[in-house]
Amino acid sequence: MRGQRSVFLLLLVLVLGLQSLAGWKRPAPPGQILVAPDAAARLADRFAWAARQSKLPALAGGYWIGYSIQRTMGEHSYIGSWHSWSFPSDMNEPSIEHLITVKIKGEPPKRPDEEILREAARKALEEAERKEGPGRRIRKDIGLFFRFPPETGRNSSPIEISNLELSFDFEGLPLLWLGPAKNDESVAHLEALYRSAVKPAGKEEFLSAISIHQEPRIVIPFLDGVLKSGATEGMRDEAVDGLGEQDDARAVPILRRIIRFDASSSIRESAVSALVEISGPEALELLIETARQAPDEELRREAVRGLAEKASDKIERLPARAAFDDKETEVQTRAVEAVAELPPAEALPVLARIAELHANPGVRRAAVEALGELEDRAAVTILIRLINK
Repeated sequence: MRGQRSVFLLLLVLVLGLQSLAGWKRPAPPGQILVAPDAAARLADRFAWAARQSKLPALAGGYWIGYSIQRTMGEHSYIGSWHSWSFPSDMNEPSIEHLITVKIKGEPPKRPDEEILREAARKALEEAERKEGPGRRIRKDIGLFFRFPPETGRNSSPIEISNLELSFDFEGLPLLWLGPAKNDESVAHLEALYRSAVKPAGKEEFLSAISIHQEPRIVIPFLDGVLKSGATEGMRDEAVDGLGEQDDARAVPILRRIIRFDASSSIRESAVSALVEISGPEALELLIETARQAPDEELRREAVRGLAEKASDKIERLPARAAFDDKETEVQTRAVEAVAELPPAEALPVLARIAELHANPGVRRAAVEALGELEDRAAVTILIRLINK
């Protein structure tokens, strides 16, 4: 562990040094932030306020409009666009949340640079040393940002998405901040933008933004309508992914229809992948049915991989994690890989035994993943047994 710390600290110093030497472009904060006066007003009314502000001379060169929603997600997972910085912000760039809080509540006391760097290094080390696992799921604030270049209407503006705890490159343009929004108001606004968008790429962006809202009651019917509308393959693919994002049983009958009848093999495979993201028994039942009965061989293979992922996730959630020697684990994992290269009839019983009985969860996971890659229907039965244990 001490060697890992030394390597990590060296990398951290090198990264910071390279940024300084090379003049690496850092996220630029907004030129100014204008905050909507009534954060409790309807989102449509706050957008109307932003439209009035957009006529100010200071905004003639372009600006951003942003608001936030809340989403339950992994404690150590993030959503960010190419504008977002790659670290949870607090190294040298303030987070979006910090910028907005300072604007609303006033400037906090300035912290010494050394203190900021020490805290950043401590948090980075904690992240590097954190044990593998799903971690806690918590509520996080997600920002949706619309960029308006000069003389560009709202309907043609692109959208960027980022956790507020990340930094974000506003390119020095002003930000009109609308505050938090309810899911239903946000989805309604994005649906309108989707319908008015002309280019398929723009529609795909808005579909992706709609899908991050954890509101199955309104999101699933909308995505189903997109799938029934004769949309492009890219749009249908975004809609199918969005159904998986909702993690709700109401999406399963729609995915069943896609798996059985969609003309695109790529979309059918995406529907199987979406099933893996849905935790209920209905999704598991359809995944098993697809692995056993789908006429398409590649679809059956994709379903088996999905079953392997679900079984691996169950192993990963085990509460007891024994400490083990890294070198020994590597040897054991390589042995699993070697077994997987044998003919399926020989590999199957060995991998099944490792997956069910090995004391090391990491080695068991490797065996489960190898079972998912075997082109043998008997592997499906073993994976189902692992899931049901």
